[in-house]
Amino acid sequence: MWIYMESKEKGSARQELYKKIGEAEDQIRQGVELLEGEEVFSRLMEKYGLE
Repeated sequence: MWIYMESKEKGSARQELYKKIGEAEDQIRQGVELLEGEEVFSRLMEKYGLE
């Protein structure tokens, strides 16, 4: 049972990843400006109080 749950979790994570990639591709096609990695991490650190 444990192996099934682990596989299901990995499958769900993979599905979520592909969904996010698809959303990003759509944004690129629409001309949405991409964010710099440093900016993204800075926002996340600030959001979660890790600075």
